[in-house]
Amino acid sequence: MSKLTTIKLLFIILIPFNSASQDSMVVVSTSNYNVVYRDVPNLIKIGFDRMTEPYYISCRGCRISDMDTLGNYLPRHQFLITPGPPRLVFVDLWTNSDTNNRVKLATLEFINRNLPDPAVYIGGVKEEGQIGSEESWIFVKYPPEVLLDNRFKLLNWTVKIKRKRYSGIGSHLTPQVLERIQKMKYRSIMEIQVETIGEDNRTRTLETFFYRAKDNWKDMSE
Repeated sequence: MSKLTTIKLLFIILIPFNSASQDSMVVVSTSNYNVVYRDVPNLIKIGFDRMTEPYYISCRGCRISDMDTLGNYLPRHQFLITPGPPRLVFVDLWTNSDTNNRVKLATLEFINRNLPDPAVYIGGVKEEGQIGSEESWIFVKYPPEVLLDNRFKLLNWTVKIKRKRYSGIGSHLTPQVLERIQKMKYRSIMEIQVETIGEDNRTRTLETFFYRAKDNWKDMSE
């Protein structure tokens, strides 16, 4: 089940986007300013100065729902939009006029991007950090500075230490690799390539490296 794209901070935008009503100001709270991410649900919150009136919402270039990914209704004025391929997506807000004709309140424009690549970790150490032979768990995730919480599944990995290559499936280094890491000299390099799949169903190949830590590497992990 795809997980909702959220971030730890919300940005509030006051938007006079193409408003058909000169006395209406639309307020939008989004996950990442005016950016949404392709093929994953993105939460948006809608508000304007006539919220007591019925309104309608439609989306161009995306699917829209008032239910979360588990099938539960979202709080009022919150929606999930799941963009497709277009570079831009548009959310239209409508209401009824006094003559019962549908009137467009605003068109909200969002830039549509692929999810960024995650970082590779071994244990608690981020890529380009220093590792020892005690930690065997490999995983991929966004570092703290990337304010997204989408998850990724590790499919396989290949490690290169000098001219020797080791490969595996899943999220753990093999005993052979750990033994080889133990014999590495301080600050020597272990290259690693991992294949991972995200909630957007895109497969990514990530290439990076780690340094060998001193024997007391746990005190030096980043």
